[in-house]
Amino acid sequence: MSVVSIVGARPQYIKLAPLHSELQKLKIKHQVINTGQHYDYRMAGVFFEDLQLPKPNIDLEVGSDEAGIMTAKILRGCTKALRKLKPTLAIVYGDTNSTLGGALAAAQAGIPLVHVEAGLRCHDMRVAEELNRAITDRVSNYLMAPTDDAIKNLKSEGITGRIWKTGDLLYDVVRRSLPPEAKQREILTDLGLISQKFILITLHRSDSVDDREKLSRLVQMLAQIGEPALFPIHPRTAKRLRHFGLTKKLHMNKNIRVCQPTGYHEMLSLAANARVIATDSGGLQREAYFLKTPCLLLREVTEWVEIVKSRGSMVVGFDLQRFKRGMHKQRFNFSNRSLCLAGASHRIARHLADILTGL
Repeated sequence: MSVVSIVGARPQYIKLAPLHSELQKLKIKHQVINTGQHYDYRMAGVFFEDLQLPKPNIDLEVGSDEAGIMTAKILRGCTKALRKLKPTLAIVYGDTNSTLGGALAAAQAGIPLVHVEAGLRCHDMRVAEELNRAITDRVSNYLMAPTDDAIKNLKSEGITGRIWKTGDLLYDVVRRSLPPEAKQREILTDLGLISQKFILITLHRSDSVDDREKLSRLVQMLAQIGEPALFPIHPRTAKRLRHFGLTKKLHMNKNIRVCQPTGYHEMLSLAANARVIATDSGGLQREAYFLKTPCLLLREVTEWVEIVKSRGSMVVGFDLQRFKRGMHKQRFNFSNRSLCLAGASHRIARHLADILTGL
């Protein structure tokens, strides 16, 4: 009996860490297929070191490409990898191209499939991740839903797989990975930053950075920042800024310091100490809420609707006035801690053990 995790992007490497530890405790053989969707060391390799992840059994090294081509490469590679590893159960995480490609490969091979982070919806099928997660939920046999809203979504869509509420794996990661305060101060000092005196910025989603008009508007919004800001830039975003001729315009704002992507411990320290986070990342949106840091979402929709309902984050999209209100006037609230449910990794591991017993 064995399980295989199919991962390939930064957020999946992060979520893999606590679950791998729990599977080890239960003495469940855990194999890993790394698709290589993220391949830059700062987006992939550093997390295997920082979070002490297991060495992948198979690396597909698919690299970057258009979504359809990348997904096809992942599907082809995972089909061959699953044939070689012969797992009893396959696990996919989240909503990336690696999620969809891995899910289709497992389903077509007749391998029982588990989707961790099932049921999340932004209700906009133009968003690439929405397509990935909706199809993955349809072909999954077992669905690990992080929230009550996620379970409601699955049931309203008539999803037939078995569903459990598990909590959010990412909360377990944050609890075990946030450096102590002394280390956080050291990280800030090394970067020349003062706690609560800077803005943290990230951008990476295809539906924003791949669109010239949207990315141009985002750069115009960031140009309004009148205080120190740190922008650890995703390789994809840097490439698009150059392609659209926007790099110089971004650098015109001397308050914004652009740097290479950081390690996970550094990023958590930045998120915990920023006055405001401006991001299009669903993962950073959740980390911000866990850490009680105000978050402005640089996208029109979010699948983590409970955080917006609780006023832990604000959707500003590509609207300059909403962005300005969020930076200076919006009142944020972090009193609803129902999303901060510790032990998701333990619950998921126990469910996996029960599933294996029944197969």
